Amino acid sequence: MSLDKRLVSPHYWRKWLLFGFVFATASYGRTFAYLGIQAGPFPIYVTEIVLGVVLALYYWEYCIFSGPRELVRSPVSLLVMIYVLYGLILLGADYSEHGAEAVRDSAMLYYALFVFVGLFSIDGEKDMRTLGKVLIAAGIVSVWKMISGAVAGSYSTSAAGSGKLVGGATALYATFSFIILCVSMNYGIYRKRPLLYLLAAANLVVVFFSAHRTFIVVFIGVLFVHLIVSVKRRGRRRSVRTIRSTVGAILIAAVIVACVPYFGGIATATLQKYGRLLSLTDPNTAFRIEYWNRSLETWFETNPLMGIGLGAPADVFVRGEQRTAPHNSYITVGLRTGLVGFGLLVLIMLTYYAYAVSIIRILQKMGSRLAPYAIAFLLCQVATAIVAFFNIVLEGPYMGSFFWLFIGLTIGAIRLAQREISHKEEQLAGTTPAPIGAGRTRQVDSG
Repeated sequence: MSLDKRLVSPHYWRKWLLFGFVFATASYGRTFAYLGIQAGPFPIYVTEIVLGVVLALYYWEYCIFSGPRELVRSPVSLLVMIYVLYGLILLGADYSEHGAEAVRDSAMLYYALFVFVGLFSIDGEKDMRTLGKVLIAAGIVSVWKMISGAVAGSYSTSAAGSGKLVGGATALYATFSFIILCVSMNYGIYRKRPLLYLLAAANLVVVFFSAHRTFIVVFIGVLFVHLIVSVKRRGRRRSVRTIRSTVGAILIAAVIVACVPYFGGIATATLQKYGRLLSLTDPNTAFRIEYWNRSLETWFETNPLMGIGLGAPADVFVRGEQRTAPHNSYITVGLRTGLVGFGLLVLIMLTYYAYAVSIIRILQKMGSRLAPYAIAFLLCQVATAIVAFFNIVLEGPYMGSFFWLFIGLTIGAIRLAQREISHKEEQLAGTTPAPIGAGRTRQVDSG
């Protein structure tokens, strides 16, 4: 396709909007995600602008003939639309009383439309490789932020008490980069090179200096899901190689920390904090559990079925301190939307995981070369879902968008892999197949 034709292609703009959004958000977190304009009492963030433009470009290309069917034809897509529509119903009921606060709280529901951003914006292996490179580049930015923060003394001036050099969001973006690198090297997308191992190790150093116990659970969960997804002896060997690569990267990261004098004192303090966090008597753990219990009590005492509503005050007092967010996105969804919203969210996740794991295993057995991309996107979504259990994720744009985006990217990668296999079968049968990228958005996933 010539440059002139690409410039007028809605798909061309959709995918580059996606690449730019992913890089900027995964590099600069909330600094970028909360950029926006003020429309009366409502701030419109760049996240909402990208979401709206991508969906508008899709419907510009496919009008009303195939577009709406794309949104409701598959179980995951249908559940997402029901979840969003339920959010609109709640917003309509709560807006008159809570106004702009209700609109902002509804983000945890309408950000689910990012599933379709991932589903509509990727069209072939080249796009998926580019997205992987974008996430790796964002991981390099995370490493730079850690180094520049250490050199600037941000640890000693602003985080000495908490023992953090980087925040949890930066650690999550570094985890994405680490997952992409490990899967790409172990499945043959990239050659195994010392520089890539060094970059993977540097991403682990970023995660280490976040001093966040959540990421211990994240890596255990990601490795567990990778073992489930892998099939046959060759797949299991790849899982073992992934574990071995992870251990090797950890050892390299330890050498980096040990050999750079500046990091020595910071590493010691960070290890001390991990020791406190993992102890059964850690006051932060007890505080967090009590906080969750109070939020659950508020939910079920107010309205178990529909929750307290969007925009309603959710303050709870824990040990004399007033808190507004339980740092657990699933409890927050339940607290504000009740058992209906919470149930829909759980159903979306279970349907997505069951579909992704089962189909990816089949694709591996059939030798699809696109299956590794689906595996990488699935593992990134699992990492985000685990972080959401301990942090504010679904409520905000800089992590919540990735929670939903990776669902759409996984399904999109699976669909492309299925079409690749159908293409090969048609060739073997002697028929004349359509090009792999042709009619991409008109053929809907079954997941």
